[in-house]
Amino acid sequence: MTRTAPHASILKHLCPPNFVFPSVRLRRPPATNYFRHFRPTFDFFLSSLHLLLILPTMSDILDPSDTFATLCTTVGLDVRLRKALSRLGYVRPTLVQSRSLPLAVTSGRDLLVRARTGSGKTLAYCLPLLHKILSLESGDGAGTMGGDDDDEDGDDHFVRAVVLVPTRELCSQVQNTLTELTYYCDDVVSSVVLSAGGGGGQGKKKESKKELAKQEAMLRDRPDIVVSTPAGLLTHIRSGALVLKKSVQSLVVDEADLVLSYGKLTKLFDIC
Repeated sequence: MTRTAPHASILKHLCPPNFVFPSVRLRRPPATNYFRHFRPTFDFFLSSLHLLLILPTMSDILDPSDTFATLCTTVGLDVRLRKALSRLGYVRPTLVQSRSLPLAVTSGRDLLVRARTGSGKTLAYCLPLLHKILSLESGDGAGTMGGDDDDEDGDDHFVRAVVLVPTRELCSQVQNTLTELTYYCDDVVSSVVLSAGGGGGQGKKKESKKELAKQEAMLRDRPDIVVSTPAGLLTHIRSGALVLKKSVQSLVVDEADLVLSYGKLTKLFDIC
């Protein structure tokens, strides 16, 4: 039995039309060993990116040689994000933040980052996402988001960044971080959580339909950032509520091993 890896269904909506996803032969692996069966396809996708950063597990979380004030000035972070960091009481960045922010903000390169739980990875990728969108809104990136050619399809193409996480709980955590960071620019940048992916019994299906309708209503407000589980994202892509190819400029896969795991994506086999 040969099938395309489940995550390829999502990436097809984010990557250029000529990007080719290889197939992987499956032998009904147990859930705990599922990721290694998709590793060839995952490695193939990563090989097309510029991998600049791999951080090992760190014994010391905070970077004693740096402060957020110095780091933000060095990388030229948007002043509204700096004010939000100050309001939240951030003084010293963690190592993952101090090492990844300069690369993500100034170089625009793709990163593969590894760090232990609680090391500040969410803030490390939320800041570059928001900075990039704010730069586009202020005109620094004008021209990269289309022009006359995109005017016809402007109603459908509005999402600039997608954050994929494995669970609804993580969706909420990431959304909370984004809400805190956009305290001084929430009139410019907006985000939405998409986590509904279906239900079991009749009661759950009714709840799921209500949740989907609510999320579709939020999508009509044209959010810049979508935080979603893979199943939730694909549900809205299939319904036609989301068109990502022409507008998405940033993709984050948080907890990638869990996002690509067996238990989270079995519902996507029919789409592959």
